Amino acid sequence: MISPSGRAALALDLFPVGVLKWDLLALLHSAEELEQATQERLDQIFSSLSTTRCSHLSAATRDECLEKADAELHRLISLNASLVTLFDGSDAYPVCLRECYRPPIFLEILGDPGILHANCLAIVGSRKPTAEGVRTATDIA
Repeated sequence: MISPSGRAALALDLFPVGVLKWDLLALLHSAEELEQATQERLDQIFSSLSTTRCSHLSAATRDECLEKADAELHRLISLNASLVTLFDGSDAYPVCLRECYRPPIFLEILGDPGILHANCLAIVGSRKPTAEGVRTATDIA
């Protein structure tokens, strides 16, 4: 199952705003707003963020992120994978994960997405871990 909000969630994650994506997420009324926003609305949204780093983001940047999101969606479909997003209700996105500080905007799942609602344990870490981080995660696992 690919979430109807999957394209917007993937694009949001690709926006060059770093950790401000959670602030941006809070300003959106819906996932689709990012896809349909005019340049004026984008400017309005980004001016609400407390940084000048976002002031130059444009509809062209948004469109580029949406194209990359489309490519990722095609890859997920070809793998018969699932995608759930924060925009989805609690029947799709795990409730406990939603309560975390800065939860993942989306989850890509190979296999049964229903397992997300079972009791489980996960180890989440850096994409570029140190040797000590790898050892610690291995020990915990």
